Amino acid sequence: MPYDFQEHEEIIRAIEQARARRANSTGYEYGFVVVFEGEVSGWMNWLRSPEHWMPGALAIDAEGRVWEARGGDEYHGARRWERIRL
Repeated sequence: MPYDFQEHEEIIRAIEQARARRANSTGYEYGFVVVFEGEVSGWMNWLRSPEHWMPGALAIDAEGRVWEARGGDEYHGARRWERIRL
């Protein structure tokens, strides 16, 4: 599978958005900031319930590690979280 530079850039942008949210808000020191389609969509204290998120949503922890919601569909939500390694 060829390397997707556009996807890489989107993930880097999502990490930057999560860092900005953590820096500009209280209560985000831990847990996961969720980014979907270029917008911060929420926060959760631990990685759970992929069915509550659309496939393609990215969850970023305080260390900058990234998980993507995969599988499923728009109606039922994602089926799982998978770690993305850059």
